[in-house]
Amino acid sequence: MDGITKILKNRYFIIALIMLLIMIIFLGKLYKLQIIDGKLYISQSAVRIERRYKIHASRGNIYDRNGVLLAYNRECQNVYLTKAFTASENLNPTLLNLYDLLTQNNEKFLKSLTSVLEYNQEYETFVFNKDWTSQDLLAWQTRQDLFARAETAVQYDANDFFRYLRKYFYVDNTYSDLDAYKIVTLRYEILKMRPDYMSGYIEIASDVSLETVAYITENSHKLGGVSLRKSYVRAYTDEAALAAHIVGYVGLVSDKEMEDDVTLTSDYMIGKMGIEQYCEDYLRGEDGYAVVETDVSGKVLSVIEGKKPVNGNDVYLTIDIELQRASLDALAVTIEEIIAKADGTKNFGDANAAVAIVIDVDTGELLACANNKSFDPSWFIDSDEESVVKRLEAINDEANTPMFNRAIQALYTPGSIFKPIVAIAGLESKVINKDTLIECKMKTDIGGHNFTCLSWHGKINVTKAIEQSCNIFFNLLGVETGIDSIDAWARAFGLGVKTGIDLPNESRGIISNKEYKMQTFSESWWIADTAQSAIGQLYNNFTPVQIASYTATLASSGRKYTPHVILKIEDENGDILFEGDKSYTEVGISEETDATIREAMKLVAKEGTASRVFAKYPLVVAAKTGTAETGYEIDSSSNGLSIAYAPADSPEIAACVVIEKGVWGSYTVPALMRIFNEYFDIELEEEIVDDTLVTNEQ
Repeated sequence: MDGITKILKNRYFIIALIMLLIMIIFLGKLYKLQIIDGKLYISQSAVRIERRYKIHASRGNIYDRNGVLLAYNRECQNVYLTKAFTASENLNPTLLNLYDLLTQNNEKFLKSLTSVLEYNQEYETFVFNKDWTSQDLLAWQTRQDLFARAETAVQYDANDFFRYLRKYFYVDNTYSDLDAYKIVTLRYEILKMRPDYMSGYIEIASDVSLETVAYITENSHKLGGVSLRKSYVRAYTDEAALAAHIVGYVGLVSDKEMEDDVTLTSDYMIGKMGIEQYCEDYLRGEDGYAVVETDVSGKVLSVIEGKKPVNGNDVYLTIDIELQRASLDALAVTIEEIIAKADGTKNFGDANAAVAIVIDVDTGELLACANNKSFDPSWFIDSDEESVVKRLEAINDEANTPMFNRAIQALYTPGSIFKPIVAIAGLESKVINKDTLIECKMKTDIGGHNFTCLSWHGKINVTKAIEQSCNIFFNLLGVETGIDSIDAWARAFGLGVKTGIDLPNESRGIISNKEYKMQTFSESWWIADTAQSAIGQLYNNFTPVQIASYTATLASSGRKYTPHVILKIEDENGDILFEGDKSYTEVGISEETDATIREAMKLVAKEGTASRVFAKYPLVVAAKTGTAETGYEIDSSSNGLSIAYAPADSPEIAACVVIEKGVWGSYTVPALMRIFNEYFDIELEEEIVDDTLVTNEQ
């Protein structure tokens, strides 16, 4: 007993006993935590972080009338940063790693600080952008949403300011200036977007390479807070470049566009030209969102709420891309032929920009709308070096202006293709009938001004006058008819007024009349002005789409359709949301006048200024040619224009061709023939072009 008492009184025994009891209690607690309540505590230990992010809708596709894909969406991966999974001590190493990765893989990423503060590695020094003034630096450093510095603290020495940034962004001296600059560059982006960074995500790079995706995926433990998210980028097929002005392209939203549309944010790509712009609301769709709970590693634990995106709608164009291709080829070949005929007097071999439009006579649908001076929409979305160079060249090319949609924006003096309008005005106002004769003696005086014709036609009627393109006949007829009547009929056929085509930025054109002269020059109208206007000169200036619509209205006996390039718009379920307008108005031309004009235009193709091409053509065509002087004929060729429809007695399509510096209207007719060959599937053993015929037109 004494031995037991002695043991119990031993201090070492007591200490050991206490430690044993503590160990038993600890093991019991551990057993309860891991075995009994293990699942409960594992669940509770997962830190639940709530995050909201946007799910971008896929933009609608664009197709030609036959379902040929022109614009679509390509899946891509984007790099994001978020505060949620980034320990403060790991942020700088992560940003340095990310900067080097993106640079090594030639990715485009946010580094806007470099546009203000630059690091010269050769001299190991910092400099401000030379274009930034002291006032710019003051405004920048004192901005409340950035550094919020007092005016007295603003630094104008770049090296001093960089040292401030190192301290501001907690970049210690273990980093070299170069590495610190990389870190500071990305931290500046975080600063600019810190509300989104703290509560969600900010995008640092978009559409990154597979190499970048692979590295981030495999090294997520080194890149806390860096994540990848899938989205879509716009892409264009090779065929889209054939109709670039119609399809258009997308680009980043501007500040002005965000002001006008509060649903847009700075990361949006929206339409900037063509159908991409005109149908923006249909194509864009509606973004969705998701609110999720994640653990500290970023793993999604649950979806709290969300909304699926509604994808954009698909647009089908009226354009037949193969006819479009043939039209471009026709322009190219015809221009080469014109240049080959250069004589240094009338033809200076300078034929250049050109437009060809083909329109369905019974619907107003544009089947082709070809500009030979164009661009590739892909240049505006691809970031490779070649695309960037091509994009800048296109934007800055003042000689060819490939970004300018000549079909709906350029204005051309029509020349003799305007004469059918004057004939209609004279016939409908009863100044003449189809048999009335007017004498052409090659020269005449009207209002004290001399007017000339290229031939002595003698006494001819209106049909022969159109066939031979007699200037004197129409000078005199215009005076007898009066400018007001000519003006009214020109407007009725859509000349000098917007057609309402479903494309942005259409030009109005100019009608040569009293009102225009007074408003523009503050001068009265003279009888000689009427004579000059009646042969398509003076102030008359029309767009090619107006000329094409006018031709189609002639072909359809006065039914005037609104030209359009949208065939239909479908949602993702295939339901039609919109169809092109096929309604028309009647211009009010009589059957007798219509028959006279139709017969005259058939004679132009058979015996007149278009006969060098169409006299022996296997299809009966109605046509008219025009040569428009530019005022620079001393050392530059005149513009050439031609219009036609076919088959002449039962028209299906109408077309117009305009070739800048094309010399004569008749020189442009082979392009019409080649377009008709494609549409009507005509194969000629040998192209029929008779250059021995005399051209007589103005």
